[in-house]
Amino acid sequence: MTRAKPSTVAEYVRWIASQGGKARSRALTPKERSEAARKAVRARWRETSPEERSKVARKAARARWKKERS
Repeated sequence: MTRAKPSTVAEYVRWIASQGGKARSRALTPKERSEAARKAVRARWRETSPEERSKVARKAARARWKKERS
């Protein structure tokens, strides 16, 4: 499949960046991908206060319960 030439530098940079992520994902085993995802989640939630975590957890639980009852 031939790819159309990027019309802007930004499009080209985005395309190059996406190629790196795809190559990395192919190179990692499923276990390594899972570990990387866990690490990313921990980093995302590190700055979140316990109160905010609790609020988000309650919202997710309500959504699950609502879905199960439907």
